[in-house]
Amino acid sequence: DGLPFKLCTTIINQHTCNPVSNAMVYVWLANAYGQYSGYENATGPDYPEDPISDTRYLRGYQITDSDGAVCFNMIYPGWYAGRTTHIHVEVYTNEKFAFVGQFFIYDKISDFVYNNYCPYNTRENSERMKNADDRWFRKAAETSLLDIEPTLHGYFSEIKLAIDPNHESDQKWPKNTVF
Repeated sequence: DGLPFKLCTTIINQHTCNPVSNAMVYVWLANAYGQYSGYENATGPDYPEDPISDTRYLRGYQITDSDGAVCFNMIYPGWYAGRTTHIHVEVYTNEKFAFVGQFFIYDKISDFVYNNYCPYNTRENSERMKNADDRWFRKAAETSLLDIEPTLHGYFSEIKLAIDPNHESDQKWPKNTVF
């Protein structure tokens, strides 16, 4: 369940501005009810490290093409208490996680989706945090805000992500990465 959303990302080398080909881009997001696959019925922002089920959805990876591009067909992400709307992203190059972060969505777009589309608008007792109140959003500033355009049946966004392909992130969430 959820509103269709297509996310295209182009990975570029932050030093040369050239595309990074053959990078693995892994994304995951909460479903329309605010649950992550493998972690159903976990609550709040402090999910357990180990998955509590074997189900997998709204998680996946793709390998960048010669232009550094990948596209994911997903749904508009749901939310859970204690966090703003976000999509997790990791980029794996040279046998290490070169980038670990999150993409965020403007509050006004999430407000519109969550108030007007089922099943988002059927949720009760789950107050959504706004971007300005989310510590991870504040840390990323506005560098990872997605520009989103409506389509005939949902939403579309594309973003360029500049990384250092030789960097190894210390932000890796080893237990939460489920390939």
